[in-house]
Amino acid sequence: MEVHVSNLMLEVTRRCNMCCMHCLRGEAENLDMSKETIDHVLEQVDFISTVSFTGGEPTLNLPIIEYFFDRAKELDKMPLAFWLATNGKEHQVELASLLLKVFPEMDEPDACGVALSSDGFHDDVKTNFLKGLVFYDDSKNRGSSMEPNWIIGEGRAREWGESELPHSKLEIEPWNWNGREGVTVESVYVNACGQWLADCDYSYESQQHEVIGDINTLREDLSAYCAIRPAC
Repeated sequence: MEVHVSNLMLEVTRRCNMCCMHCLRGEAENLDMSKETIDHVLEQVDFISTVSFTGGEPTLNLPIIEYFFDRAKELDKMPLAFWLATNGKEHQVELASLLLKVFPEMDEPDACGVALSSDGFHDDVKTNFLKGLVFYDDSKNRGSSMEPNWIIGEGRAREWGESELPHSKLEIEPWNWNGREGVTVESVYVNACGQWLADCDYSYESQQHEVIGDINTLREDLSAYCAIRPAC
């Protein structure tokens, strides 16, 4: 059974260089995603539409992002597009250099994006190097807004964020094309512990209750899920 993922999200680190009061993750942890986890991801997934890198602050583990692209190219499993949001406090030039290297290899360049998080809760970022990139995305620029209506009530914002999430729902579409059988999964979130979930917007604490399995058993987990729910 082939596994296609529309939105693959990789929590490349739980470290962060800021301590924002509205962070949905909660307290930062000294934990990075391993190369072994990336290898398992690419063993289990046959096709990726978009890969997103998250954290923590993803620029604190640029080597694992580079490793993902190197291995994906080697295995002929490059995603069609990439997306990443950063607080921009460090490594903007290094991040831009890495993304510019892989950008020409993306089959859907218009879907690529790198965003700078900017709102009333963040410290001012004096360097805006990323804004000069052709694939810069301003969707995370909320100016000086401190309205809580867009903040998820998880992590540090649990007591006052207005947006609450239900338990994540696994969205799977089985298919059969020219004798090839497989499933397309809408979202797969792989955390820095090497576990996978069906959604991304949870604190590190809440993730413990939303984990579906270890990433090295993704294909097996999906097969079992579809066997139990044939109309998934």
